[in-house]
Amino acid sequence: MIFTEYSSKTLAASISQMGHDSLLNNILVPVDFSDCADNAIRFAVAIALRTGAKLTLFHSVHLPLQTGEMVAYAVDELEREAAKRLGDKAEEITNWLEKERFRQLEVRHLVQVGFAADQVVLLAEHDHSDLVVMGTYGAGALEGRLLGSNASAVMRRLKCPVLVVPQDAEFAGFKRILYATDMQEINRPALKLLADFAGHFDAELLVLHVLTEGDKLGPEQANSFKDQFQKAVHYPKLGFHIVDAEADTISEVVDEFVTRHNIELVAMLTHQRGFFDQLFHPSLTKKIAVQARGPLLAFH
Repeated sequence: MIFTEYSSKTLAASISQMGHDSLLNNILVPVDFSDCADNAIRFAVAIALRTGAKLTLFHSVHLPLQTGEMVAYAVDELEREAAKRLGDKAEEITNWLEKERFRQLEVRHLVQVGFAADQVVLLAEHDHSDLVVMGTYGAGALEGRLLGSNASAVMRRLKCPVLVVPQDAEFAGFKRILYATDMQEINRPALKLLADFAGHFDAELLVLHVLTEGDKLGPEQANSFKDQFQKAVHYPKLGFHIVDAEADTISEVVDEFVTRHNIELVAMLTHQRGFFDQLFHPSLTKKIAVQARGPLLAFH
């Protein structure tokens, strides 16, 4: 069951707050029928309620290495079973929305045969998905599961934003969102989408840069970045923070900042490779896939 412990209060949404977002129309949710995937669905539904986006629940049937008539029959059976289970989940979402007296969302479900990461990327590109919401199992994840290591592959390859949701994360709105940056680039489309996303939750958007040894960022450069950022997003609840790492690593500083400021969502650009890899050495996405405590919103 997806919504056993959830209510309208838990999702922090009301009918009067349900709007429409021209930047976020299609949300894709890969599903492997685990509790972790159900948690990703909860986050996706909460976002869809705020933005008016349609949801696509997707399952990939693993393509076996063997070939033959019996294997083909087995794959067909798996497809039919997965389609039935996805259909049940789509119906559960519809029934829950009706029970809570929310407006109905457009929910479709789709099953394809192939390797999970490949199929998610292909479908997201084909459907022009604006956001992919994926669960991740956290430490001790079973190797080979759809939402384990494959989340990192999807994040690396997709051009649309990817929201990675740890299995233990609980949705309670996004009141404070952290944007971690090396302050080297202003990605206007990504920042516009981030600010737009934050606005749906009336969230405070905190921009963080961590100073490390050899960092040449001075007051003038910092102020210039701040001015450019503000012009790019025009967001009212915006704060800038520059923290010296001193003897700590970047990841330790960010983790402490997240805890101290009650951050509920961390956002960053995946192609800021130097900062990216320092934050979650040796690989952000791999580290996130096994250790993340809260959701991560990754922009390409």
